Amino acid sequence: MRHDGPSLTELLKKKPWIPALLVLGLALLLWPGVEEKKTGEEIATETEQRLCRTLEQMEGVGEVRVLLAQGEGRSGGYTGAVIVCRGAGSSAVRLRLTRAVAAFTGLGTDKILVEKWKSS
Repeated sequence: MRHDGPSLTELLKKKPWIPALLVLGLALLLWPGVEEKKTGEEIATETEQRLCRTLEQMEGVGEVRVLLAQGEGRSGGYTGAVIVCRGAGSSAVRLRLTRAVAAFTGLGTDKILVEKWKSS
């Protein structure tokens, strides 16, 4: 089989930047991706949002805001929770919210405060 084009050796002599370009391309393909690290506050915010969406599905709760206090470090766990919702005027709703947040966070019920949303 006959090949009429330039040989690989001739091509590399004429264009010496080709090997460097190939090495660079390979290095970029193999370079590990940069993973964004989330702060404890960002993780807590995501957790608070998930918890709000879940609590709002409970009967009689209405609109909810949750604030979770975290201990020092990533493994510090939660040290307290404040829940404000429209339905907190009902003692049954407050009890159910307290139990749900305790189950989710592992907090004792004495570390969870449920308050009624202010009237507009």
